[in-house]
Amino acid sequence: MGRGKVQLKRIDDKIRRQVTFSKRRTGLIKKARELSVLCGVDVGLVIFSPKGRLYEFCSGESFGKLVERYQIHNDEEIGASKDAGGTDKMQKNNSEGSGLRTGANQSLKMIQR
Repeated sequence: MGRGKVQLKRIDDKIRRQVTFSKRRTGLIKKARELSVLCGVDVGLVIFSPKGRLYEFCSGESFGKLVERYQIHNDEEIGASKDAGGTDKMQKNNSEGSGLRTGANQSLKMIQR
């Protein structure tokens, strides 16, 4: 007998919501660790709880170095799309990258504190 399909909507009961968050957070971190070990890739994961608590996982040396690698890669992609004349793609990548950079910078500041 298989599991039923989970309906994706906000859980109204506060306690059930917290329990689900804790279990799914643990499972997500486990999957990130497995992906990094099995495939030999660098994985960075940042989770903010509803109360603002920070949870993170980094398979490499440090999360800061991983974010720097992301920023360098993203800047190179933006430069390549400028050369190719892809302004729509460039704008999309730029907005996604700036949002991720902002979140990553905030989490790095919290980690440093």
